[in-house]
Order: sequence, then structure tokens, then C-alpha cells
Amino acid sequence: MSTTSSSTTTSTSTSTTTSVSPSSDTIIKIKSRDEYTAFKSSHIRSVVFYSAKWCVSCDLIKDFYRRLAKRCAGHDNPDRKGIAFGYVDIEKCGLDFSQVPVFVTMYKGKQLNSLEGADKTGLKELIQELIKHKD
Repeated sequence: MSTTSSSTTTSTSTSTTTSVSPSSDTIIKIKSRDEYTAFKSSHIRSVVFYSAKWCVSCDLIKDFYRRLAKRCAGHDNPDRKGIAFGYVDIEKCGLDFSQVPVFVTMYKGKQLNSLEGADKTGLKELIQELIKHKD
């Protein structure tokens, strides 16, 4: 029990990227609305993949999303694109979407664009637009 308390204390005092369990080396698994808020405010450029367990299309595109994340992630690595990749299970976070998957790009916490559906080409274009975005 004290181990859980100390890890909780650590997670609230450190940055979101260390407090949220990654689902892969480059994707941050967001487990609550508070973690979602922290994720948005902690990264200049980010992409969020909204998904649900029951969503077949989400399963079909998740490996592609992981590959893009490995190629483009690097919020703390200046040699990469500087994009944080997040994953949200809408049911676990209590979010209501009419359709999943949904991908949202954000710049400085504000939504830039979104994409509904498992469109690999559209997702690549969405990320390319985010990479090019400037103030």
C-alpha cells in the first residue's frame, strides 16, 4: 500500500510522459480525464488515438499507429519530429464518441485537425500537417 502511495506521489510530481503507462515505447496510454488534460498541456505537438475495446477498425489500424509513433515520436528528442503520441480508451475515460477510431492532432493543447475512421493515408497526412504547423 505504501508502494502505491509513493508511486502515485511520484507520478503527480513528474511530467505526464513518466506518469502515464506507455502501451509501447512511444505511445502514452491515457487512463483518465485528468491524465488527458495533463497530456494536452504537456506537449507542444501531439496526436491522440481515441479507441474502444469493441472497435474492429481500431484493432486494424493500431499497429500502423504504433509504426508512425516510432517514426515520428520524440517529444524529448530534438532529432525527431517532436510529437507526443497518446492512446485513449474512450470507455475507460468516460468519453462519448459517436464513432471510433478518431485521431486528433493538437498544437500547444489546442485541436488542429481530426480524422474519423481507420484511414492510413489520412492519418499520415494528418501527422504531416502537424509536423509542418507553426505558430
